[in-house]
Amino acid sequence: MTSSGLTLQDFYGAWELYSMPALTGAVVGLVLGVLGVYIVLRRMVFLAASLAQAASLGVALTFFLGTVLTVAVTAPDGLGGVTTELHPAGWLPSPTVGAMLLTFLATVLVAGRRVGASTWRDAALGAVFLVGAAGTLALGTRIVEELHDIDTLLFGSAVAVVPEDFTLVLELFLTVLAVHVLAWRGFTAASFDYAGARVRGIPVRALELALFATLAVTISVGTRIIGALPVFALSVLPAVAAARLARNLPVALAGAGLLGVVAGFYGYVLAFLLDLPVGASQALVAAAIAGLAELARAVPTLFVVVVRTQAFDAREEAAFARLSPALLVAQGAALVAALYLLLLPALAGVAPGLASPDLALAAGVVALAVALGGILATARLRRLAIALGLVVAAAWVALAMALDGDVALVRPLLLAGGAFAVATSLREARLPPVSRRS
Repeated sequence: MTSSGLTLQDFYGAWELYSMPALTGAVVGLVLGVLGVYIVLRRMVFLAASLAQAASLGVALTFFLGTVLTVAVTAPDGLGGVTTELHPAGWLPSPTVGAMLLTFLATVLVAGRRVGASTWRDAALGAVFLVGAAGTLALGTRIVEELHDIDTLLFGSAVAVVPEDFTLVLELFLTVLAVHVLAWRGFTAASFDYAGARVRGIPVRALELALFATLAVTISVGTRIIGALPVFALSVLPAVAAARLARNLPVALAGAGLLGVVAGFYGYVLAFLLDLPVGASQALVAAAIAGLAELARAVPTLFVVVVRTQAFDAREEAAFARLSPALLVAQGAALVAALYLLLLPALAGVAPGLASPDLALAAGVVALAVALGGILATARLRRLAIALGLVVAAAWVALAMALDGDVALVRPLLLAGGAFAVATSLREARLPPVSRRS
């Protein structure tokens, strides 16, 4: 794979052309990242793939019916005669509506029962995925003139988004996000404490159906706009990364949304710079984020297993109490540096003054300084495993700073991974010690 020779300056020089597809990827990634937390934690990862295939079949079926159910339309030909053309029947739904109808049907099939849900849903998801994929490919052979659209549906190869689609995504997805922000406690209760929520009088069945409805809407419209492959990736991988790093559900929801934004936007930028298919690029960036999250989580225990039952005497507990606020501030600084580095490509277009290589390296210096301070602090607390983890994280950041690469793309991503590793190590260091039993 070779670079196309394009730069971020070229990308933002044509921002009017690329802004809508790039921002569409960011908005879709934001909402699918949030919803993906429920998919991942409820162990229904295959749901996103199956519903995306159902949406693809809905679009393909709409195209196919448009070639079969036609009406003859006559119009003057400009030469004194008339011409007759065949057009799809006016009552046929649009491809987006077709995607939503098939996705809702698949959702009802999958979520229509709760007794014996595990076995039933696995079988139903498999059937929906196979029928959707096979049906889309089969209908694609009958609508040759729409073959490009079928390819876009399956792999997300579109590089442009029309204003009408961008407006639809913005209004619909942000509405879904608002619903989840306002009702996240109810969705959480319905998803993870069904019996307890029923005892408390919470309308869990209605909330669960609402959750599945919002999944159906976002996946169907997202598949129509950016394709099934990136929709599946953005529904799962940012949520996996956030769930591995977050300490509670609200943080996981917010983190997954943010990582989804990075994957959707950064994936489009990467596709532009390296001349890659957009959908594949977004999926690969999401996979890289999940991999970095797993690596960052493993850093504190990379060489030594942390023994959390280690006994601390009163003096050591007092030292921990003094250092804990400083560790909290240091963790926040590392996270801010990491998020800045991840959002650097977007800042290059919105606020170029905030996206200079000098500031990128300064963020790396902050992460490195935090790591060095953390090494001393955790060594003082006798948490040698955490100190070793921070040594590894500091070496990661230093190596990224020393790499000779594309500062606008490669180095920020590597530095962000190192900064997340630093923050994760500090989070482990902030865990309260176990007091010595009398």
